[in-house]
Amino acid sequence: MSTADKLSSLAIGLVQILIVVGFLGGLWQLLNLATRSFDDHEEIFARGNVAYLIQRLGITAAQLAGLLSAVGVSGPHQWGDVGWLAIAGVWVTVLLLAVHPIIDRLVVARRRDVDATRSDDVAASLVKAAFYLGFGFVVNGSLTGTAPNVGTGLVATVVFTLLGGALLVGGYLLIDLVNPYPVRRGVREGRLASGFEAAGVLIALGLIMRNAIAGDFVGWGAALGGFALTAVVALVVLYLTRWLFDALVLTGTSIRAVHETNQVLPAALLAALLPLVALPVTTVIGSIG
Repeated sequence: MSTADKLSSLAIGLVQILIVVGFLGGLWQLLNLATRSFDDHEEIFARGNVAYLIQRLGITAAQLAGLLSAVGVSGPHQWGDVGWLAIAGVWVTVLLLAVHPIIDRLVVARRRDVDATRSDDVAASLVKAAFYLGFGFVVNGSLTGTAPNVGTGLVATVVFTLLGGALLVGGYLLIDLVNPYPVRRGVREGRLASGFEAAGVLIALGLIMRNAIAGDFVGWGAALGGFALTAVVALVVLYLTRWLFDALVLTGTSIRAVHETNQVLPAALLAALLPLVALPVTTVIGSIG
């Protein structure tokens, strides 16, 4: 590669970095405008609202995860890469603004209002942040790969973004069916143990679905079938991991006791193990795809 080509690629890369930073700052300002009754700076730095900071960091990390799918230089003088990143940035930002009130209501189970948004509840904020991040992974996967034509690519992106988001919601709603303790109620009550477990499940699901969705489009039958199979495998593996953790790691207690007595450290360990287990699952899925 000639010096001129290297300089061109470097210039494209630098512009992309500036675009990413601009979108991150732009979403922060848009969310601040959406919560007009209080100021983010006042809430985070003056009041020291750690829970609200966790929410904002979660949605920022989700935005970055989605944007990373379009970051990169395909070749010297390929300024079209900058245009693609700009388009992807708008799409990711619009999606996160759209799911923001939905996630608020799912987690707190009441009408979204100022108190729900600025809550001091760390448990609920952890789950919201994990929801955002898991969705960011899904968006990343939906924007990764190629399609036979633009129309198919657009439809596939929308369809698999919706399917991935629906699986995250389903995974969160199903968590109580495989748990001797009502985790979602625990989150609403502010129990950190419940918040950690729910957050671990959501991030792990997002990681697995990212690899299930990413890749070149090879036809609706294969794509939808692969997604459905991956969804089933993901839920089985994650809840099997939880059962093994209960049986082999928590030798002096149980997950039920962890939740009932709000034991934070065992729950945090489980929350960390679930995404770690998801990583080999994503590798297997990627190799099969």
